Amino acid sequence: MTRRARVFYIGMITSDAYGRAIGEQTYAGAAARKMILVVRALRSVGHRAIVVSLPFVGVGARRRSYGTVTTTEGGVPAVFLATLRSRYLRKLFGPFVLAGFAWRRVGRQDTAIVYNHAIEYLPALVLLRLKGARIVQDIEDAPTADETGARGVLNRLSFAVTSALTVRRKMVVADHVARELGLADYVVVRGVASHETDGLDPDATKWDDLRSGQALRIHYGGTLIGETGVDLFCAAVARLAKDADRLARPVCFAVTGVGELDKIRGLQGRMQGCVKVDVTLRPELVKADYLALLDSCHASLSLKRPGSGMANTTFPSKVIEITASGLALVSTRLGDVAEIFDAHSAIFLAGYEPADLADAIVEMACNPEMVGRVARVGQEVCVATFSPESVGHEMTRLCERKR
Repeated sequence: MTRRARVFYIGMITSDAYGRAIGEQTYAGAAARKMILVVRALRSVGHRAIVVSLPFVGVGARRRSYGTVTTTEGGVPAVFLATLRSRYLRKLFGPFVLAGFAWRRVGRQDTAIVYNHAIEYLPALVLLRLKGARIVQDIEDAPTADETGARGVLNRLSFAVTSALTVRRKMVVADHVARELGLADYVVVRGVASHETDGLDPDATKWDDLRSGQALRIHYGGTLIGETGVDLFCAAVARLAKDADRLARPVCFAVTGVGELDKIRGLQGRMQGCVKVDVTLRPELVKADYLALLDSCHASLSLKRPGSGMANTTFPSKVIEITASGLALVSTRLGDVAEIFDAHSAIFLAGYEPADLADAIVEMACNPEMVGRVARVGQEVCVATFSPESVGHEMTRLCERKR
């Protein structure tokens, strides 16, 4: 009997289930959520799909090495390959581990999808080409012109080689990314609306509390760097604290993620004594705690800087997470985001100045009905656009044997 074809989604992520299996606290970022949810979408339409990861356990891990671990998370099977604590030794060891898995486990009739591009993938890609397996490149972050030095050269090299070793039809995170790269054949997969964050009841207690005058709770998370708005956020919050009389109610900001957290801590230091504006920092939460925090908020920020390299070469996956969770999306105007959402389903900043973000938050604090309405409509748009079934059917086009 001929074995039914499988789909292997290959990346370099960790998950909460993997962390529990090895006894370490690992950080499951946006890449982990997208990979797991895309595999779930594929499985929802009948594909035998699995996540394969070459994980990085972090320099604070207790052991020098970790063996291969198989997990199931939310119904999604995942194989986390053997890895080393040292980031440098891992880069030498990892390519051979991944290549060995690809040679033993991926058949000619299977499809391998590689998340982004990395030097670690290249030996496995060469072997898969020799075997005749279909290899698809998932372009999440294309190289940018401002990447310099050895890191920039390696990034552009790995992207070019990955592109050459994979089929012509690419998986891209946004239409504008495909246009920037001049792609003629591609499938756009921005993300999936997860049933784990499938939204809040519009009449939930937190919305009643907001209407009765209690605090507006706003989340800001992800990779917090200049291009994703950390400086804009700090300046806008400082501005609100200085002129707190404009606020119709207290505003509490819950900050999660990784990046330039020293800027958030510095902001917290300057905020001491401010009654109406509060900033709480909770980095690297496990998924259950993260979802609980998200569910306690009314809105969340997506502050990628328009015109930046990151804005032009990716799609903010947090937009899907925010709207799927039933929170009001507060966003800068970026390509695909502004094409999918409008003034009824998102709160767009007028510009990219601290005053623009501060003004939007002042309006939200004054108009809780508007915040709730945007959250509800945004969730409807998200569910209609990013359902697992629709994403699964789009992904099917990537698994077709036509080259």
